Amino acid sequence: MICKYNICTGSGFNFEENSITHEMEAVPCRCRLDRDEQLDDERYKRKLLEAGISPVFWNLTLNSYRALVIGSPGAMQVKNTIIKTIEEFIDEPDKFINNYNTLWLWSALGNSGCTSLAIIFAMELIKKNYRVKFITMQNLLNAFVEFDNKKIYFKDLEFAQIYILDNAFVSGRCHVKGEYTGVQLYNWLNEGLIKDKRFICTSRVELVKADKIYEHSAGVLRKRALSLEIQGTLP
Repeated sequence: MICKYNICTGSGFNFEENSITHEMEAVPCRCRLDRDEQLDDERYKRKLLEAGISPVFWNLTLNSYRALVIGSPGAMQVKNTIIKTIEEFIDEPDKFINNYNTLWLWSALGNSGCTSLAIIFAMELIKKNYRVKFITMQNLLNAFVEFDNKKIYFKDLEFAQIYILDNAFVSGRCHVKGEYTGVQLYNWLNEGLIKDKRFICTSRVELVKADKIYEHSAGVLRKRALSLEIQGTLP
């Protein structure tokens, strides 16, 4: 490979004399550092795809989310407090992992940014080598009764340590198709917590007021949950 900086011979290394030992040492060339950075970026993007996170979200950051103006000054104050909490979790994921089973991000208003904030947090966790999977509540419910090969679907979910469950427990949007589906949902959530999984959920309803259709399942997620209300609407 040709060095684009014309520094090394294409090996990716230069040999320089150590000023203390006077021995020749291999020093990575800038072209090699560039290649390593590109490979790291490609690996990261593969992990995002495996997690089910659309490229539409890849450029989102906590700073870009912070810059969005939502609602009233009071709503902005709430938003900044929430961002500070997420920032602390990003800096020290153990604060989330060790203290909570569920992070519940909700707003009664549409287009409030709950999903974006959940994905921003998830992408930062992926950078720290946590295994994450993004799923919508409706697709999860459909999987219990409609997927041709449920084993493959749930095997794909099984690898994750942390689930982003989007649009959770929203009446009128996520339909439980009979008692069987409700039982399967309860069992899947409960089994996840038993296996020490974590859930980052977005919703239009407060966790303590989740639709009665999902009452028992919602109760599973209430154990060691942190609920944050995001107010206002994004422009």
